[in-house]
Amino acid sequence: MNFKFSLSIGSNDFSSNTRWVKEVFKNKCFEFSTIRSKSSIVDVDFNVDTQKRSHQGASLIVILLSYGFELSFYDKRHWDYEKEQWNEV
Repeated sequence: MNFKFSLSIGSNDFSSNTRWVKEVFKNKCFEFSTIRSKSSIVDVDFNVDTQKRSHQGASLIVILLSYGFELSFYDKRHWDYEKEQWNEV
């Protein structure tokens, strides 16, 4: 599931300045990042990935007047498509 609203000018010049990651459960992480996107005026992106794939989880990105943040809650494991199971980290 994905919801995105964006209003920007020019090409996307995106950088992440600060990143904080904390493992909150076995194989599950919470991440907070600050963002600088010179072309974004307003950007809201909410994504929930429930498919069996690497780093499945949820994320929220909010940018207002070029500055913003990203919150993510995800599985840190990778999905093995041949064996159809998680690779333990």
